[in-house]
Amino acid sequence: MSYRKILLDLLLDKNYSENIAFNSRVYEELVSACKFSRSENIIKKYISNCSNVPEGIHKKLDDVDIARKYKSFITFNEGLKLQRILDEKKIKHCFLKGIFLNQHIYSSIDERHIRDIDLLIEEQDLNQVYETFNINGYKANNNASTVILEDETNYLPGLINSKNVKIDLHTRILPKKNFDKCLLSELMLKGKYQIKKNNYEAHFIHLIYHSALKEMLTNGFIVIKDLYRISNVQDFKREEVLEISEKIKLKPLVIEHLKLIDSLKKNKLPQDVKKLADLTIFNKSNKTLSNIMCNNPINNLKKLISTRSVMRKHQVRGQNLNFIFFFLRRFFYLIALFLFSILHLVISGGLNDQIKVVKFLRRYQIND
Repeated sequence: MSYRKILLDLLLDKNYSENIAFNSRVYEELVSACKFSRSENIIKKYISNCSNVPEGIHKKLDDVDIARKYKSFITFNEGLKLQRILDEKKIKHCFLKGIFLNQHIYSSIDERHIRDIDLLIEEQDLNQVYETFNINGYKANNNASTVILEDETNYLPGLINSKNVKIDLHTRILPKKNFDKCLLSELMLKGKYQIKKNNYEAHFIHLIYHSALKEMLTNGFIVIKDLYRISNVQDFKREEVLEISEKIKLKPLVIEHLKLIDSLKKNKLPQDVKKLADLTIFNKSNKTLSNIMCNNPINNLKKLISTRSVMRKHQVRGQNLNFIFFFLRRFFYLIALFLFSILHLVISGGLNDQIKVVKFLRRYQIND
């Protein structure tokens, strides 16, 4: 059985109850895949009944799985604590991605690990949320990798506590330069607080938007699994997904993902979904190079410089930012990361995948 077939089985939650032996190379590919897909826990379960597993494979998976499981447990519990605090203060909020999925889609953290907390709030509550989190042990994360835009408040200065739990605050999902109002944000907050319904459709579209246009498909495997799980929820309405995505200019990209999900349910990948499958499920490319290739370097420099004013505007009490040191450190870090990414892609054979991703996504960029 091939590595590609195994990954498809993992997406469909299949497991082997009998002893099956794979080629040793396949096991190594699975270990490599788990590093970029956050799927080591699923892979461990999948190969638990397999024979002739090479020595060291289980230990490699265990080492990654234990570390990520601990991180997920701490992060999820912090999320629940923050949820209680925000509810007590009657602050509208909605968790995104990992926390939301573990609360409403997955039955266990073992199934879906969490790296950090993504929290959507209303812009009017921003200062109150910062003050509240500061009181509860969260400080400005000056080492945050998030690019902060001065004219867009969907990405804000990150927060971190003594347990190394990181929070990314958002006041909107879609970029302000394209949309005066963010329909996805409105639906998520409205769904939770006004009609007592989790808006699975808005979260479904957000996952596609974030994976494709923000992360350049580099976390494709876990996102496709998330989409597959959401699409199986009884309250999920496909027609609403299409209606919402059309209003925010994402319908073609959403349709591509829906076709891929439908094909997975039929356990076959016809030609019309094979390209997206290759770029998400089986992609070996690298996010750093994707961002550099897909974005204008001059605009990226402007975004980096704008970090200073935004950090000052939303600065948490007691935190100071040495901007010159921060700028130089970020600049040299990006240069080193770029060179390393090129070397990694050449060695791993992922350069062609990277170029394919860029070409595929250019047609789906949101334009005015």
